Amino acid sequence: MKVCGSCGRQTIEFVEFVCPGKGCGGKIVRCKACRENSIKWKCGKCSATGP
Repeated sequence: MKVCGSCGRQTIEFVEFVCPGKGCGGKIVRCKACRENSIKWKCGKCSATGP
């Protein structure tokens, strides 16, 4: 289980990707609902945001 970086819910259905912030390398986790509804994400490591 992981915690969604958009809504904060614990989820087993998620997508994980590397933060596109320059030189960050942090991992972004988004649950299925946030991904489908295009809820913005925020990186906990460098505070970058995205669609």
